[in-house]
Amino acid sequence: MGDHTYKKKDSGVYDALNMLVYDYLSKMKYEGSAKVFFNEASLGDFKPTEGMPILAQWYAAFHDISAVRSGLSSNAQDLSRIEGIMMKLENEKRRYQNIGRIDPTSMGYGGAMDPYKQYPMYYQPQQFDQRKMYEMYGHVSPPVDAAPRFYDPRKAGMGTSGYKAGQGYPRYPRFEDQNASSAKIPPRQFRDEGKSNSATSPSMTAAQSNSSPLFESVLGTGDRLFGLKEVMAFVPNEHTTVCSAVARDHKLLFIASSNRTITAVNLLSGKSESVVETDDKQVIEMKIRECEGIITIVCGVGGSELILVRCVIKECITLEIFGALRGHTTSIVSYEVLDSIHSLDSGGIMRKWSLEGVFEREEVLSGEIHHICCISEDNFMFADRQRVYVYDFELNIEMMEILKGQALGIKRIKEGFIVVFRNQVIWLDKRIQKVKILNVNENIKTAALIDEDLVAVSSQSAWFDNGKSLTKMKLHETSIVSLDGVNVFRKPSVVSCSANGECKIWIRYIGD
Repeated sequence: MGDHTYKKKDSGVYDALNMLVYDYLSKMKYEGSAKVFFNEASLGDFKPTEGMPILAQWYAAFHDISAVRSGLSSNAQDLSRIEGIMMKLENEKRRYQNIGRIDPTSMGYGGAMDPYKQYPMYYQPQQFDQRKMYEMYGHVSPPVDAAPRFYDPRKAGMGTSGYKAGQGYPRYPRFEDQNASSAKIPPRQFRDEGKSNSATSPSMTAAQSNSSPLFESVLGTGDRLFGLKEVMAFVPNEHTTVCSAVARDHKLLFIASSNRTITAVNLLSGKSESVVETDDKQVIEMKIRECEGIITIVCGVGGSELILVRCVIKECITLEIFGALRGHTTSIVSYEVLDSIHSLDSGGIMRKWSLEGVFEREEVLSGEIHHICCISEDNFMFADRQRVYVYDFELNIEMMEILKGQALGIKRIKEGFIVVFRNQVIWLDKRIQKVKILNVNENIKTAALIDEDLVAVSSQSAWFDNGKSLTKMKLHETSIVSLDGVNVFRKPSVVSCSANGECKIWIRYIGD
């Protein structure tokens, strides 16, 4: 190859890609793989081109952003600058796309320069300064001729269908520490989470004053206040409620009571439809899987087995026990239901079952895992004492850490996932990206989502951001057992159940 730069464009791009892969393997400390790749890719003969390829530019940008968000770099100004640049590029891209529909020459088809390639970048293997690509921008501000409506690519309700896999974003992004104080929370969090994090606190005001105008432009103050309004209350039975679960599609509430029964309640009428005894075993947890005409209820009883209950919906609603899952030698600490059933015991054994109760496989997991939640059929969120991370059950490997701290529970909802900590609730979308955070100064038991707003419950009260401040509202006279999102009366709503058997349905009320 000689001691000269490559003259063929394609060859230079592929060699640059190989060098980036080798650089990544080295930084991840995969010495063996890096050495093999270095030899097989003939990187000893590689000479960099004079201009840094666009792939290397994006690699540098991604590396810089990852360093800040993963905590390797805690400089808030770095994050503000990086986020501002990325969002400016997104807005510039949209603006040029709109112009291109009218004048194709403006997009480079008529000879004009692509705005993303007009800056020269120089590549030095493993030694290039990844921050140089940002120096040319300085402190960014919104373009004067940009579209009047500000565009946030991470918000689904602003004229876009959300991220696509091909846009260059990682499948499992790593989040910053969600337990950081308000002064350390990066501006991206304020933008995504609105006013859920004590927007009037001095620490947030200081953080906002140091951010670029890009972030200040999306912090509106004209929102109307909202609250919770009770629309129905009912008491299915006179026994103590232990736990409950909601079938959203069929609008049914299942209640496990202290008399060792499960009751199916119609949420539209508040009337009991069917009752089944649980073989003299106390159900302490229920998770469901809805299919057309049949609802499978998997019940935890606090031991090494799970009870399977079927709700058949035809002319009438019928509850029946149709099986049990046995095979664990120690007590089950967590389980999940999707297209199959996964159960994890205290010994680290995770077993997979069909919805009919047929055993399929098992894996031995390491670590003291307390909670599991299905992302897809073979991808899970695991929570231990220190963090929440993504795990691939099929490959039996950990994929990515996403949150820090000891989670009290992970709830899968229609809109994604809710992760509950002692004083904090985090809503993640279906792609495991953080949407909102709600901080509460009391111990949280559970939480739900109502029309894209988080509602957390403590002992007897609900906590939510009413649009201007954190609000506390008493829901029941006794301890709240559960809170779940439903959709009855054609309005987003939540149903709460208390220990004395009382259940209430609340709708989102908008006021001045």
